[in-house]
Amino acid sequence: MSGTAASNSWDEIWAEFDSRQPLRGIVARAAPARAMAPARPARGVRRLLALIAVLSLGLYLASPVASALQFASAIQRGDAQALAGQVDWTALRPALTAALAHAARESELRPMPAFVAGMARDMAMRLAEPEALARLLNEQLAQGRPAREMLGRVRIHGPRSWDIALASPDAPGRPMRITLALADPLRLRWEGRAIELPSRATLRSPAR
Repeated sequence: MSGTAASNSWDEIWAEFDSRQPLRGIVARAAPARAMAPARPARGVRRLLALIAVLSLGLYLASPVASALQFASAIQRGDAQALAGQVDWTALRPALTAALAHAARESELRPMPAFVAGMARDMAMRLAEPEALARLLNEQLAQGRPAREMLGRVRIHGPRSWDIALASPDAPGRPMRITLALADPLRLRWEGRAIELPSRATLRSPAR
């Protein structure tokens, strides 16, 4: 082999070697990028998050029913102090006035005179006190039965407002309905904002 031919062969070998060098550099630089890609959450973490979400939803759904049960328990015992902490009395007065007026219309079976409407407002002001309301509801609903037997149908108006029926086991067709509002989302505390009295409720001015 002549010197010129040998030189050309070596030139071709080195040229081929040099042409491969940039590709190796790219591969070498790409490897760290793949190594730094964020890892996917472990399956156990995803399951834990799903479990927390399910438990949180369960606690939320149970909380208004538990509040209604506490309300019913206060009625069953005639416990005005316990009832006082479960009702928004400022919001209750106008709602109770409307409930008393409706009950008076049903009792009279004719258009309500103006003086009856005035009596309803006066009674609402008196009944919108823990002692008077506890006494009235105890007489209408409790009848010596356990509080859990008073729980009735639930109607959901939205995530922050539920209606729950409370009725005497002896008169399930004449329930009282309480509207519960979510007062404290962090502690899942609900309070009564409105009351619909049982139909044909005995309305009399509570003693002071």
